[in-house]
Amino acid sequence: MQNDFQNLTEEESWLALSPAMRFKNYSVLLDYYLRAGGKLCPEKDSQSPFDFPEYYQAVSNKPC
Repeated sequence: MQNDFQNLTEEESWLALSPAMRFKNYSVLLDYYLRAGGKLCPEKDSQSPFDFPEYYQAVSNKPC
């Protein structure tokens, strides 16, 4: 029997997964990202209307 996901694009195969399977796959990807040195800290964006220098000064002493 031919695999149902064989002829789907990457996006279509992701959308064909159940929400539980998507969450599981996302958790694996997030774990890999963090182990590879990725960080969840927001980057400074001086062009953003939500960029408040006071925020970065307040959290600058916290490890990120």
